Amino acid sequence: MGPEMIERRKSPRTSVDQDIFVRIRASLQARIVNISPCGALLELGAPLRPSLECDLRFPAKQDGDLRVRARVHRCRLESFVKEGGMSRGVIYRAGVEFLHVSEDACERTMTQIAELMGGAPALLNEVRLELFS
Repeated sequence: MGPEMIERRKSPRTSVDQDIFVRIRASLQARIVNISPCGALLELGAPLRPSLECDLRFPAKQDGDLRVRARVHRCRLESFVKEGGMSRGVIYRAGVEFLHVSEDACERTMTQIAELMGGAPALLNEVRLELFS
């Protein structure tokens, strides 16, 4: 049996089972794989340079998109997309940390994600416990 993995995240992540996307640049969209009050794992079609700081734009049902500043911690090739035996592209996964996020902005972001997931009250409860404990 191999050595056990040590969890290094500041807070636990919640899987996002639906296709919910954030915008990184006007032309770059990323799917949220999992999310926490401190960061997210994104799936996208282009690599992001580690240490890059960028604005993530989360879709919002009201008041326009919600912007969160983030730093890329890692990005790696996840898989190749094939169609009819031919390579059609690649998928990268990037781990990002949210920067300078107030408790209010964090709760608004997680509320928006929960609403897009159809309510997901367990997600909101986890976030509130993280924020206020």
